Amino acid sequence: MKQPFVCKIAYPVETRVPASFFYAYGFLSPARDTDEVKAEIRSASGVRIPGHRRPTFFPYNWCFLFFNLPAVLESYKLIVTARDALGRRSRDVSHAVLGPPTHDVTIIISSPADTPSLLVAGTPFSTWGLISDLSKRHTMTATVACTSPSFSRTEGPPPVTPLPPSPYDWQFNFTQIPANLKGSDGTLTVTADSATPVQRGLRFG
Repeated sequence: MKQPFVCKIAYPVETRVPASFFYAYGFLSPARDTDEVKAEIRSASGVRIPGHRRPTFFPYNWCFLFFNLPAVLESYKLIVTARDALGRRSRDVSHAVLGPPTHDVTIIISSPADTPSLLVAGTPFSTWGLISDLSKRHTMTATVACTSPSFSRTEGPPPVTPLPPSPYDWQFNFTQIPANLKGSDGTLTVTADSATPVQRGLRFG
């Protein structure tokens, strides 16, 4: 029997989101057969605002950015529809209330995806992802740190610009990772002005 095609919203689900912007993301199963995904928010008065497709990040299969939203305390439906290569469709709906705008900046680490991520000690690696406000891009930094043995290295500001046709907004390249970190755990921390720092756990093999 062929596996059903399912689209599922992971966020936002029955919550309040800022009217300035927010990300919506979720799952597809099976993801490899997906042909098209669309998302929109719809008010009770009939206002419809489409989402802008963004690169996915682990463990999700789709991501949309909504911005320039009306700053009103109104409940909206988030509607996500998907179609697979066989023409089968799946649809999921959640509800969100648009709250007051926020000026906080959102950072998403797209790679490394897992936490902890397994890296090879002594070998260069790169990290990249998204930032909701590109005007803050020049303030971004990325730090790799370990406690045993003690190690800390910061790249930026600013980050490297990913080469076209990359869909990502920022990238940091770490070229000096000591070989003596083998067997240790560490953290990757990415920051920007007005943003809450985001982290990934690292494990050096």
